[in-house]
Amino acid sequence: MADIQNKYIKAAQEADMSLCGEFTHAAYDQTYAAVMDDPSRDAPELLIAAACANMDIVFGEDHRDMASTMEQIMGLTKALPGGHIKAIALEYPVEMQEVFDPVIMRDIGFEDFLRKAFLLDLEATRSLADDMMQSGDIRADQHAYLMNKLQTQVEMLLNVPDLENMMRGSSLEGLYQMVKTAAEHGVPVIAADMHRERLIGIRLANPAMPYELRMSDDDFDALFNQGVDDRSDVERIKDMGVDLDGPGILLVHRGYAHINGTGFGASAGVEQTNGIDDILERSGREVVTVEIGSIDVPDRSVPDPADLSLAIDDMGRPVLDRSVYEEQKAIGDAPETPVPTSSPDLFKP
Repeated sequence: MADIQNKYIKAAQEADMSLCGEFTHAAYDQTYAAVMDDPSRDAPELLIAAACANMDIVFGEDHRDMASTMEQIMGLTKALPGGHIKAIALEYPVEMQEVFDPVIMRDIGFEDFLRKAFLLDLEATRSLADDMMQSGDIRADQHAYLMNKLQTQVEMLLNVPDLENMMRGSSLEGLYQMVKTAAEHGVPVIAADMHRERLIGIRLANPAMPYELRMSDDDFDALFNQGVDDRSDVERIKDMGVDLDGPGILLVHRGYAHINGTGFGASAGVEQTNGIDDILERSGREVVTVEIGSIDVPDRSVPDPADLSLAIDDMGRPVLDRSVYEEQKAIGDAPETPVPTSSPDLFKP
């Protein structure tokens, strides 16, 4: 983790961050071309150049690699001048805003953070499931099964005798370290995932569910497609006091399905245009999108591929992948149905 952050600091020093705000998109394009020509140069240089060009940076991850996204955000937070990042927007339920408070983060230890996060997530999921049952989106028997499962999982986690050590190296430790770093640098962190019904769907569509309680594919597809529409999330960011027309850049964490323009079911292969990157660009902002994830399928062509791709190697390190996104831009084939990457709850089904 320290190595990645040092790379960002070094890249910022070499870019002369005193000029940050005066760089242009053309300067970013020149850096992009230089990095593509020199395999020894890496992602931090490109992302620092994007920040200098006042481009918002939207990370779209395979959620198995969320810790890597948090490392990149932390590196940028440490390297950029104070005030240059206006906010960090995370794909977490709005209830988590309580634990993202900078005053709380100043003093809270990792284990207390975990316990508070687990309880907040439980309450958020319970409230969401209650609303979905009332609206008829899930049945009473599905609701009862899910609530019993969640309660059991939370009680088990809260009673783990050495929870802190058990969660070392997890995505939640990466989240904790990143939010703490943001608090130290005066950067607000916003829980900006407003409608999370798809997460109930992910649980109920899981093959481990009893067959009679399992959500149908069509119902899950509909929930998923609604969930990657980020218009309400952008409104949430504004409501939290972020001036999207003012100076400073936005760092955003999302599942890759939010930025690659794909959908499920009847919408598979049809470009979606309400991902957070699309919305920001329509408002006149410049955006660079970054895919982060383990690459194990050679053809990942999608309607709206990321500008950059960071693969995770066998050692768990993010590596700037020069082949994947170049192929994506050249292929133009019909996209494959994506793996659902909407941010999962803190608990496994």
